[in-house]
Amino acid sequence: MSKIFYAGGFPYISFTIMVLLALVLIFAAFKAPKRVKTIGLIALAFPVTLLLYHLCELCVLYEMSGETDAISITVLAGGIKLLLFIMFCGFVIYLASLLISLFFFFFKK
Repeated sequence: MSKIFYAGGFPYISFTIMVLLALVLIFAAFKAPKRVKTIGLIALAFPVTLLLYHLCELCVLYEMSGETDAISITVLAGGIKLLLFIMFCGFVIYLASLLISLFFFFFKK
């Protein structure tokens, strides 16, 4: 489990796991079935915002360096891998929220 935190960055994965726990707790309690989809969208919007922010920072870094060879491809690949891992986690949580919403739709009381 600690490899997941280090692979995706501790603060980012911590937030994503907190959203997942909120999703599971709401599903387990059956308190707010309408909120399940909203929590899934939060889990999806966070990594997308993070991706756009870091890509903007990358462009600023390239612009400041003035050269295209100033940043190693291994550093870029590591950063992109981190962002894609967080995106994957966000999409998995969003998919889970959609499945839970579908469950609520078909098995209403």
